[in-house]
Amino acid sequence: MANGDLSLDLSASDVMSFTGWPDPMVNDYISRGADYMLTGDGDPNTLNIPANRTRQYFDRAGSKLYVNPVIGARAGWVAV
Repeated sequence: MANGDLSLDLSASDVMSFTGWPDPMVNDYISRGADYMLTGDGDPNTLNIPANRTRQYFDRAGSKLYVNPVIGARAGWVAV
C-alpha cells in the first residue's frame, strides 16, 4: 500500500514490465495515478521519486516538504 491508503503501489519497473511502455509514458502514468501528497523517508531526488499531480513530497525522516514543478520528473525536487 502507498501512503497508508488502499491504492496499489506499483513501481515504474512493474508498470514497464506489464505494459512494455517507454520511460516517459510510464512516468506519466504513475504520476497521474496518485492525487495524494507523496511521503517517504529521505530526499526524493536521491530516492528517484517521480512527481505526481500534487507535485509535493514530505520527507518524514527530515520533516521537510519538497515541491517539483514538473509532473513525472524524478529530479528537480526543492525543499520549501
